[in-house]
Amino acid sequence: MSKGSEMYDLAMERASHYAPPPKYEPIQWGFGAVAIVGTVSVMALGVYGVDINRDPIPFLTLLIVVFGVFFGATEIKKRRHYKAFNKEFEALKDTSDA
Repeated sequence: MSKGSEMYDLAMERASHYAPPPKYEPIQWGFGAVAIVGTVSVMALGVYGVDINRDPIPFLTLLIVVFGVFFGATEIKKRRHYKAFNKEFEALKDTSDA
C-alpha cells in the first residue's frame, strides 16, 4: 500500500469518528422520505374522506418540503464529513512533511 492511500485511509477513519458520513446519498433519503410520507398521508386522508385529487397543491407542497428537509439534512451531514476528512488529511500531510 502506498503512503498516500495509507494517509487517506487514516484520515477517513479519524474523520468518521467525529463526523460520520451519511449511510445513503441525500437524493435517496429525500425520495425515500417522500415515498413514506406520501403513502401515509394518502392513507390517512383516505380514512378521513379527503380527496387529494380535487386540491393537490397542499399535498404536493408537503412532499416538496419533506424532500427538502431530508435532502438538506443529509447533504449537511455529507459536507461536514468531507470537511472533517479534508482537515484530517491536511493534518496528516503536514505531519508527514515535517
